[in-house]
Amino acid sequence: MHPDPSVASEIPLDVLEVIFRYLPASDLYACCRVNKAMHSIAFEAIYRDLQPKRRNIMPLCLKLCNDTSLARRVRSFVLFDDTVDMYLGILQDTLPLLTRLHTLILFIGPSSSWILPQADKCHFQLTTFSSSFFYDAALASFLLSQRSLKHLWVTGYLSLNLFQSIKPNFLPNLVSIRVPLYLATVLVPGRPIRDIVTSHTHQHVSISPLSLSTSNNGVQRLMVNFSYLQEEGCEELAQAVPNLTNLTIDADNVVPDDPVVCDVISGFSAN
Repeated sequence: MHPDPSVASEIPLDVLEVIFRYLPASDLYACCRVNKAMHSIAFEAIYRDLQPKRRNIMPLCLKLCNDTSLARRVRSFVLFDDTVDMYLGILQDTLPLLTRLHTLILFIGPSSSWILPQADKCHFQLTTFSSSFFYDAALASFLLSQRSLKHLWVTGYLSLNLFQSIKPNFLPNLVSIRVPLYLATVLVPGRPIRDIVTSHTHQHVSISPLSLSTSNNGVQRLMVNFSYLQEEGCEELAQAVPNLTNLTIDADNVVPDDPVVCDVISGFSAN
């Protein structure tokens, strides 16, 4: 891409901001050389949404640590790589500097939640958080500081003590969650949650708390494991989510035209 300065100067700056969100880094660097106005917007876009790889995570984090003005430009930070163990320390140092961060996605293994900034060191308020971390004490402490969070994705493992520590004022603004079923039944009551993706747990879990969502129309979109429907039946589910508009069944290794599957699905439709 070779921007024409005369054309670029005629495009409103707010329109350029939108366009630059979809350009690759190489094109943004080219735009930085057009003029001062475009440099400012393009340079902002380069650091706005970061998706580092293993090969560049160290230099990127060092750059952000050494230049807090760059760190303040970051709005989203996404990392999918469970081979970055040697870089967890620099990640821990970098995250507290991203003061304007609103989206944090970290799939870097289940046991690295210790890198998350704790309440006294966390200077950002997320709207979206997704991770491969177990729901342990470090993750729970981090989430306590995120009252603006609307979208949450966490994996399994929740000790009884942590389960009991979830209070009514915990994450009060959640609207969508992707969590184990037993955690969903604790998070939904008293919160405006309307979209739920659950994973199956082998202990019995009553799904009735899903009816206590404070969303105007309750839970409207739900993904539930087929094994749960098969074990528990559909009547309780139908009562808990009467305004459901979209039901997705997680049915890995299940044959769609199996008579048992058809009976379970028909049972839910009838209710």
